[in-house]
Amino acid sequence: MGRFLAGLPAPMALGQVTLSDGRQVAGFTCQPVAVEGAEDISAFGGGGRMCHKVSDVW
Repeated sequence: MGRFLAGLPAPMALGQVTLSDGRQVAGFTCQPVAVEGAEDISAFGGGGRMCHKVSDVW
């Protein structure tokens, strides 16, 4: 596990994430510096849906 974690490229990290049902599980996260100034895509309901909506516009 240590070798795996050491191999994660910045800004990727492993940590606790909260699911929509409130459960907390281990998952991939991103260091805050990587999203400074980024658009909040939460309203799309996930990255896949956001990509689909954006592709409809392009």
